[in-house]
Amino acid sequence: MARLDRLGTAAKEVAQVAAAIGREFSYQLLAPIAGHGENELTVALGRLGDAGLVFCRGTPPNATYLFKHALVRDAAYASLLRRRREELHGRIAAALETELPDIAAAQPEIVAHHYTEAGLIEQAVPCWHRAGERAVARSANLEAIAYLERALEILRSLPDSAKRDEEELLLEAALIPPTFAAEGWGSARVERASARALELSQRTPIERPAHFYALFGVLACCLIRGDPRTALSVAKDCLQVAERRNDPLLIGIAHWLIGDSLLWLADLITARRHLENGLALCDPDRDRAEAARYGLDNRMACHSFLGRVLWHLGFPDQGVTHAEAAIAAARAAAHPFSEAFALSWAAALYQLRGEAELCRERAEAALTVANEQVIPFFGAHGMVLGGWAVIKQGQTEKGFARLRAGINAYHAIGAKIEEIHWLSLLADACHETGRIEEGLSILHEALGETEKTSIRYFEPELKRLEGELRRGHEDEQSEACFRRSIEIARAQQAKSFELRAALSLTRLWHDQGKSDEARDLLAPIYSWFTEGFDTADLKEAKALLDQLSA
Repeated sequence: MARLDRLGTAAKEVAQVAAAIGREFSYQLLAPIAGHGENELTVALGRLGDAGLVFCRGTPPNATYLFKHALVRDAAYASLLRRRREELHGRIAAALETELPDIAAAQPEIVAHHYTEAGLIEQAVPCWHRAGERAVARSANLEAIAYLERALEILRSLPDSAKRDEEELLLEAALIPPTFAAEGWGSARVERASARALELSQRTPIERPAHFYALFGVLACCLIRGDPRTALSVAKDCLQVAERRNDPLLIGIAHWLIGDSLLWLADLITARRHLENGLALCDPDRDRAEAARYGLDNRMACHSFLGRVLWHLGFPDQGVTHAEAAIAAARAAAHPFSEAFALSWAAALYQLRGEAELCRERAEAALTVANEQVIPFFGAHGMVLGGWAVIKQGQTEKGFARLRAGINAYHAIGAKIEEIHWLSLLADACHETGRIEEGLSILHEALGETEKTSIRYFEPELKRLEGELRRGHEDEQSEACFRRSIEIARAQQAKSFELRAALSLTRLWHDQGKSDEARDLLAPIYSWFTEGFDTADLKEAKALLDQLSA
């Protein structure tokens, strides 16, 4: 400060104004705020440069300047009285919007900062909101969360009003997608934002899209935490909101949400219908633009879930077609969260088909995107499925470690919805390595979760695996498990699981010399299939039927 004082009043005042702009500042922004003529301003800046306090690049009016050290800037800024600081920040924000509109449009967080420091909250909030939306659009989710929470923080300092409620609703709804990307869909912050947005949306007389997205956030929390029944009820509310608004995009998303919820409940036929309806309503150009707003490309989501449902229903090749279409849609949208989603779901489909190398490739690609973009939910997915693939490729202990680490990471973000699937992979690995008691204990846990949560989409496979683990020392119980697996699969119309359970029971009966019964069981379900004949299950069924007919 002593050095600044020795440079004279004009140089000191220019340094103070520049300090309010920031450590780096341009002549073009400084000039309309400094309150000095061009010559006086140039002389003052020259003195600051000669004194070694400021570095200059270029020549006015295209020059930019940098305080030599942050402490120099801080000292100049600290010498300003509070009222003068606020005045300067207000003038800087206004100058950015009028003199440098390109910068204001590209970096609204800078304008927001100056309006905030000026105490002009009503002007600052929309700037922070725009900054958050821009960050979401480029998948900078942590930045987006910071900007949107800053907007909410200062907004709450304003008096209660309908306008404030509406602005808070839009901000809370905007906070949901980047938060579930960065923290997982079961995040406490997602839950708080969704609940608050829903509360605010119910106060407003006009039903806005933010009401839909608030419901979406509530649904996501319910679903990821293992409550598909509640999620289905909320998904139906979403469809009602979308239909009242006559909004094709929201109607399409709602159909996906219903199909999503129904998959876990094993209502596969109805799930397929809703997912096909959702896909029919997709518009690639429109949906790509909307992906950042609610966090997913809807075309990708419908393809991913439809592929999975079709596998369960006994159409494994159509399932792959949709899984790969989901990856293509996500990449076309240039939306990393959607890409991690599509890749991890494709990995899960290849796991169900028994294709370890393709599962590993998709899982590793999903993990790469998830790690680069900080998406823990799909990072856990990639670890689990990659671990299964490594086990199948012969690296048992490495695969076990990775599989368990993925399950732990999944639990760490509050996720449960796919836990039954993950536990079945562990139990299968235990079966292959002779860890019978450990495998049965894992299945007991998984079956308990099925009863507790009504997540039944994997129930036939759990009973089949139990039968496999008991086979050879408890054949009577083993047969009962296979029969129960077939019964559940038929009730669900889950043809792929029915085939797999029939294969297990056929092998058991064949070993017991019951060749006729075995053939009569396996032949009808094998004959039902019209595709997927290069998959492991169908190739094994064909070979076994040939053996039984020899």
